[in-house]
Amino acid sequence: MEIVYQDTDLVIVNKPVGCAAHPSPGWNGPTVIGALIAAGIPITSSGPAERQGIVQRLDVGTSGLMMVAKTESAYLKLKDMFRQRQIKKIYHALAQGHVEPAIGTIDAPIDRHPKEDYKMAVVLDGKPSITHYEVIEYYRSVSLIKLELETAAGHFADALGSGLKFLVHFAAAAAPIAASVAAATGHGDVVGDIQKAGEAAKAAEVLVDR
Repeated sequence: MEIVYQDTDLVIVNKPVGCAAHPSPGWNGPTVIGALIAAGIPITSSGPAERQGIVQRLDVGTSGLMMVAKTESAYLKLKDMFRQRQIKKIYHALAQGHVEPAIGTIDAPIDRHPKEDYKMAVVLDGKPSITHYEVIEYYRSVSLIKLELETAAGHFADALGSGLKFLVHFAAAAAPIAASVAAATGHGDVVGDIQKAGEAAKAAEVLVDR
């Protein structure tokens, strides 16, 4: 796993697709925490036992930059910065079809699906959730888009996961993220465009004012 940045307080890795942030029940694949421990990089003991040092998470199917705290002081500081929205997270993703308008904002509350509680959905009395987007390039059947997330802080934000929020928003906007569609249907045109444009969902930037 590529280490993009490291100092005495934190380490930033480029998490690949297929790697989980931390161990969890039912997951037997690689994890960011496991890779760092194997590399001899110290991780703080702060946080739940299975998520020590984790201040942000990326879904298994999302690649990109992920920060892990090496010290307790860094863990507390970074968690507070996320709560105060002082850390900006920017994603790149492929949405099915040509997203119009090319620049926009989806402001729609998200919570458990009213009939299928294992799913998340846009619901009237859900938690505030905002996604700003801008089309980078149009392909034959998908749009490569830049996403900036502005979402509710606290337990909801941590439990839902940033990547899932924009998946829910774009599904509700009838432009589902192409990676999910391709995995479910195997549509040839979509799969081909994903291969041309790169990975379907990527945490492109993490901007921190230290």
